[in-house]
Amino acid sequence: MLDAWLMLQDGSERALVLYANDPLDAQYDVDIDRGPFALACALLVHKGTDWRLCLDTNSSAPLNEDGSAGVCARLLGGHTQWATLTNQPPARWTWTRQT
Repeated sequence: MLDAWLMLQDGSERALVLYANDPLDAQYDVDIDRGPFALACALLVHKGTDWRLCLDTNSSAPLNEDGSAGVCARLLGGHTQWATLTNQPPARWTWTRQT
């Protein structure tokens, strides 16, 4: 999404965002959280005023703890607000639909 935003700021009319994640196969003996299934998402992004993304420390928005997959699910599922964690808690990125 950041790359898409940068492209739009640089004059592009729209940007195609592709996200794919395939869980690491069990044959690899590493200590990580493995996703339950593979997924892919494609979003055609253009400039607009439908969404607002802000960094705050006191958001009451429901927390997305599902990473990028959760962002895709919420965008496509019609959710109007949610927050994602940052690497500097308690700060959160809060996504809010404006229209």
